[in-house]
Amino acid sequence: MLELSKDYSVAVDGTEIEVRDIRVSAYPINQLYQGYQRPLEQTEIAGLASFDIEKRVYVTVKTAKTVERVEIRPRTYGIEPEILDEHTVGFYLDKPVMCSVEINDYHSCLHLFANKPAQKPQNCTYFAKGIHDIGIMQLESNQHIYLEEGAILFGRMEANGIENVCIEGRGIICASKHEDRRKMISFINCKNIRMEGVILCDAGEWTAIFAGCQEVSLENLKLVGMWRYNADGIDLVNSQNVRVADCYIRTFDDCVTVKGFPQHSDKNCKNIEICGCIAWCDWGRAFEIGAETCAATMENIHFHDCIVVRTQDVALDIQHTDYADIKRVTFEKIIVEENERTWRTKLQEYEGQVYEPDESDNYRPVLITLEIKKNMWTSSKEFGTIEDVTFSDITAPSDLAIQLIGANSEHLIQNVTFRDFHFTDGGYPEISMKFAKDIHIL
Repeated sequence: MLELSKDYSVAVDGTEIEVRDIRVSAYPINQLYQGYQRPLEQTEIAGLASFDIEKRVYVTVKTAKTVERVEIRPRTYGIEPEILDEHTVGFYLDKPVMCSVEINDYHSCLHLFANKPAQKPQNCTYFAKGIHDIGIMQLESNQHIYLEEGAILFGRMEANGIENVCIEGRGIICASKHEDRRKMISFINCKNIRMEGVILCDAGEWTAIFAGCQEVSLENLKLVGMWRYNADGIDLVNSQNVRVADCYIRTFDDCVTVKGFPQHSDKNCKNIEICGCIAWCDWGRAFEIGAETCAATMENIHFHDCIVVRTQDVALDIQHTDYADIKRVTFEKIIVEENERTWRTKLQEYEGQVYEPDESDNYRPVLITLEIKKNMWTSSKEFGTIEDVTFSDITAPSDLAIQLIGANSEHLIQNVTFRDFHFTDGGYPEISMKFAKDIHIL
């Protein structure tokens, strides 16, 4: 992937910039890995372009499509495009944004990232513009890596037990040339890790995992081009003091998740902030705790000032399948945008199965799920609890349901507050509750 696009060209104030091809999911059909990779017939080619912005600019996008309508998502940005001719649209940008330019519909859209300018650091491992095949790059302590705009690194990065690592720049890390199923970016038992600005695409399975880590900062990352089975975005596993800020995550499975794994369960999940992020979930759940929840406690976890452009299953979620005490969790200032059509998720039953959309199906995803249960992800017999959870200043369509489902009378969902909800169509959602108490709707 990442060939120059034949479907799009982009100019910023009249100067053309590179547009690359990326592969994305076309339909929400997924499965646990069965020894073969997802068929290309379930995918489509989209566009990717990135540039630095320092002042107000005018962007023109030429497309092979015949333009009937155009929309820029997130809608919350308020960017108003104009149709210039049957193959061209234009619009102004006056600040850094991460968006999709959707011509006629969301299929094969253009992902466009306008970045604040980056400065090359001193004394770093420098990747200049061009193609670099890094294979499996084993990171070391005190390593600083910089990717210049236009640099494309084919491969993966792995680290175990190291500290003081920074990966930054405006280039791309892509796993498409390495077909084996391994995490694309993997930090295990590491400390003081920073990633900023780079684009991650075409992961073999999960894109970026941070397990048993401390002091992690992820800022302005762009995760796109995920289409393979179980291609999660950012997975924070038994880690502490983590901040994920201003990232764009379009993945073919959960976008950002906080998890607890048995092999790391001696470490709690604590002090985690996810803020200013944009999620487009082609399968699964956008912002989630779980499903794996092996830890004594998972606490002080805060999602705020985020936008869910699309989700196929659940927007905001705690899926509790193990034994942790999950507490002091907030979802605040979250916008879940309206979509005319969401196709029902399906599990693939055989190799090469074709997804057949049902035009008569009025399927809608779920806004909020809090649930304590056992399922295929469970690795313990004990149940845990969910308590002290707040949802505040949430904007969403009213036809997305809310469900709170505890395990039994001893393992409850309790002390949950819903405050300042704004429903874009004036209605009110369906709320389901079982084994839940002290639920406050303000």
